Amino acid sequence: MEPDIFQGIGGMVDVLNIFKTREAIIGVIQGNINRIVYLLLPVIHRIAIGLAESSIQ
Repeated sequence: MEPDIFQGIGGMVDVLNIFKTREAIIGVIQGNINRIVYLLLPVIHRIAIGLAESSIQ
């Protein structure tokens, strides 16, 4: 029984595509996390200012 060369080549391409897919998914997740952080920063800043002012009084 001899190995099928085309099947081996397809397997290598699939392995390479897994890495590209993983990088793309990580990029999307990172972009979503950045949006959430930028959305919450002003809210956290206002809460911190409010807590600082209340502790002064």
